[in-house]
Amino acid sequence: LELYDTHQMVKGFPLPQTERESDKFFEILEDIHDRARGKKKKQTIILDKNDGINVKEGAM
Repeated sequence: LELYDTHQMVKGFPLPQTERESDKFFEILEDIHDRARGKKKKQTIILDKNDGINVKEGAM
């Protein structure tokens, strides 16, 4: 159907120059989108008989 041209839509959008900057940029972008949709990060709870309870944030 070609409802829109993706290249035209994003060609003026400034993207990071390095892989590290790109990873950080898209992580932040995903967090913003998730907050806008009301999503929360999942947490992994690890029970350790010696240390107690540890909580680690994980991916969605």
